[in-house]
Amino acid sequence: MNRTVLNLITSVAVVAVFNDVDRMLKAFIGPELEKKLRRPLTEWDWQIYRQEKANRDQYTAWNDYLTQRQRWIIDMQVIHDFVWR
Repeated sequence: MNRTVLNLITSVAVVAVFNDVDRMLKAFIGPELEKKLRRPLTEWDWQIYRQEKANRDQYTAWNDYLTQRQRWIIDMQVIHDFVWR
C-alpha cells in the first residue's frame, strides 16, 4: 500500500478516535461543568477546558520529572556519603 495512503488512513483514524473521546468527555463532564457555570457550555468553554487540561498535564509531567530528578540526586548523595565517610 502506498505510504501516503497509509498516512491518510492513520490520520483519519486518529481524528475519528479523538472525536469519539471528545464526545464521551463532553457527555461525562459536561453536566457537572454546566451546574458550576449555571449555563449551557459553548465550544469556547470546551476550548478553554482542553487548554487548561493540557496545561495541567504539562505541569504534572514536569513535576514528575523534577521529583524523579530530586530522588536521583538524593540517592547519589547517599552513595557518595557511604563511600567517603
